[in-house]
Amino acid sequence: MKYSTRLRSISIVFLALVLMLGVITAAYADDGIIGSTATDAYEDDNSAETASLFSLDGTIQYHNFGYEGDEDWVAFTAHAGVLYAFIARPEEGSPAQPRIAIYGSENTEIPLLHSRRQADGSALLLWSASTEETFTLQITETNGEGNSLFMYTLQADEFYKAIGLPYPLRLAHRRT
Repeated sequence: MKYSTRLRSISIVFLALVLMLGVITAAYADDGIIGSTATDAYEDDNSAETASLFSLDGTIQYHNFGYEGDEDWVAFTAHAGVLYAFIARPEEGSPAQPRIAIYGSENTEIPLLHSRRQADGSALLLWSASTEETFTLQITETNGEGNSLFMYTLQADEFYKAIGLPYPLRLAHRRT
């Protein structure tokens, strides 16, 4: 395969991924759920050891950063090779700027990956596990601020479901 053909293929895949990220953000933006309370029903979830259980089926959890330096942790079991989309979105009018970090079961000191900030202020993390095990997410306020107004939602789903595909996205790789 010529160099220019490979470069064009890589560019097309990159463009497709960028477009899909926009679709994910738009798909999660209109969740049809109006309002929430300023209390965080998942407290005490301020460490990996006290992390609340988190479902990877698109269910929305409502959280807040109730005080400066507050952080929330959730635990979930991931399946090897499945691409997941995690999104933490500030509620309308909330000054919260969430950030997501994912940790492995054996190490809660060094994150495996951090989220990317989206134009609407949400945090998006696309990630795939190499083994089936329990992982934790740490959600923090980017500037370390917090009070009862710093509300956000947390949601995750398999990537292909998050963007509305009827089957898992598989990028074919062929040798030439």
